[in-house]
Amino acid sequence: MAHASKFIDGLKGDQRHVNHILDEMELVNVLEDKMRREEIGWEQRTKERKEHASPILERLGKWLKENQYSYRSESPMGKAITHAYKRCSGLSAYVLHGQIEIDNDFVEMQLGILLLAAKPFYLRDRIKYQK
Repeated sequence: MAHASKFIDGLKGDQRHVNHILDEMELVNVLEDKMRREEIGWEQRTKERKEHASPILERLGKWLKENQYSYRSESPMGKAITHAYKRCSGLSAYVLHGQIEIDNDFVEMQLGILLLAAKPFYLRDRIKYQK
């Protein structure tokens, strides 16, 4: 728990950036949910990802690159951005292969750092609304 509170403290001023990352990732999740509901084949899934998910991931990569040096490298957000930026190219496997589920371990590892940055805010808001 102590680590989580330090992480939250480090990101308090960055909620706008964390929300930006979450909003972009939510677009990818919405696309994946739609394709699962429609039960489309992997070839069509690959086409949809190239058309819709690829631009989202490109925007995220560009944002990460632009913001890579906006934070001290030792800060939680600085570490999160650097870590995620180094792994952007690994996401090409997700876009190029419709057989890969977005929630498999490989893709989760690549995307996880982006979501990790937002998790403290998500948990805080969730606890607030449960009370």
